[in-house]
Amino acid sequence: MEKVIINSIEEYIREVINLNSNNFFNSVADCITVYRGQSNSEWKIIPAVFRDLDDYLNEGLYLKEFQRQFPEECNNLTLFDILVKAQHYGIPTRLLDLTLNPLIALYFACEKNFDNDGSVYVFCDRALFGQETIPCEIVVNYLFKCKKNVSWNNQDALKICRILNINPDITITLTDNEVNKILSDKLEHLFISPKLTNNRIKAQKGVFSLMNVPLGENKKSFLFPQKDIEISLKPSKTLIIPKNLKEEIMFNLSILGVDRYALFPELDSSAVNIVNKIKSTNMGAYRRTCKNIF
Repeated sequence: MEKVIINSIEEYIREVINLNSNNFFNSVADCITVYRGQSNSEWKIIPAVFRDLDDYLNEGLYLKEFQRQFPEECNNLTLFDILVKAQHYGIPTRLLDLTLNPLIALYFACEKNFDNDGSVYVFCDRALFGQETIPCEIVVNYLFKCKKNVSWNNQDALKICRILNINPDITITLTDNEVNKILSDKLEHLFISPKLTNNRIKAQKGVFSLMNVPLGENKKSFLFPQKDIEISLKPSKTLIIPKNLKEEIMFNLSILGVDRYALFPELDSSAVNIVNKIKSTNMGAYRRTCKNIF
C-alpha cells in the first residue's frame, strides 16, 4: 500500500485527480473510488462493533432492542435502513462510513486530534453494490434474525447454499455450525451504496462498507472474530495529513463549503458550527484587539 505525505490542500487535490482509477457504472455494481478520513493515522480501519468484544457479542441484541424501543423510527424501513439508522444514533454496528467525495474525507481527517497526523484512505476501483443485493441481504438477515441463540431454519440454510452456488445433500439437515462455515468461506467485505434515507448521508455523499471478519488462513468469517486477528480494510493508497497542517486545511475547506454545517445538517450540529466558525474566523482579530486594550 502506497503512502503519500500531503503538504497542502492543493497538493491533496492534485493527488486525488491523478489517481489512476477506472470508474464505470452499470446496472449490477458500480466500479468506483471511495474515501475514508480518520483523524488519527494510527487507528485501524474497522467499524465500531469490532473494536470491543462485548459490543460484538451483543450486536444482535443491540439491534433488536433498538427496534423495540424506537418502533416509530423503524416503521416502513428495510432491515438495512434500520441498521443505518441505528448507527446514526450511536449503536455500534459493522457498517463503516465512507464517502464518494475526497474533500469530505479530508475534513474528517483534520477535524480533531490535532496532536496526531490524520489519514485519508483511498479505495480504488471497488465494486459498489446496492443495498438490496443478495449478499447484503444475507448478512443483514443474519444480524437481525439469527444472531444470538437463534437457530437457522433448514429451508433458509438451503436457500443460502443455492445463492452461494453450493450444492449440499438436501437430505442432510444442516447444523448452525455448518451454515456458519458456508457463510464464512463465501462472503467478503461489501461496499454498499445506500438509499438516501436521511440528510446526513446525502450531505456526506455517504456509502458504507458492510464488514466481515478475517478468520485467518485466507478465510473470512463475519460470525466469529478471534483475538489478535486483523479486522481492517486494505486501501489502495493512504494520504497522510501532517498534524501541523490540520487547522489550516480546515480553514481552507470551510472556504470551499466543506464544514460541519454542510456535513451535519441537523439543528444541533448547525448550532455548534456557528460557534466554531465565528471563533476560527475572528480569533486573530480578537487577539489583536485584546492586545491593544491591555
